[in-house]
Amino acid sequence: MSGNDFDHRYRLLKIVGRADGMRTHNAQELTTGRVVMVHVMDDAGPDAVEVLGRQLARLPDADKARVLETATLPAGYAVVTEFLPGLQSFPAWIAERTGARDGVADAVAEGAEPPQAVEFRSGSPGAPGEFTRLFMAGGRVNLETSPSADVVASRPAALP
Repeated sequence: MSGNDFDHRYRLLKIVGRADGMRTHNAQELTTGRVVMVHVMDDAGPDAVEVLGRQLARLPDADKARVLETATLPAGYAVVTEFLPGLQSFPAWIAERTGARDGVADAVAEGAEPPQAVEFRSGSPGAPGEFTRLFMAGGRVNLETSPSADVVASRPAALP
């Protein structure tokens, strides 16, 4: 559906939520008068639209049936759904129904390996790094001794 068709089909009534670059509006379908929800991704590029399409495709059938249509608009991309009572975030609604959490589950579902933890070390193997030594010493570093400053243990003065 084009932006012009969209404007003739739906009247946006009220913004009811904003999350992750998406605005959710209560809207009215002009031909039937029914209240729907329009979720608009402003300035959505092709990659964002593709990711959203994959997420919508993973919805359970009952939830897919609640998605009425999608539209490319001059200023973004829109998904029209039935009215979803209590909805505060459309991205969270999708994630809840597809089992996605913080993008990690999306990557795994696409066949990618989950991100691995990276271990950073400084100094000799097994020795704590400068950042760790800073906390172990109570938070004070002697910057006058060298660029890789030795940690100087100190305690704050007692309060009166």
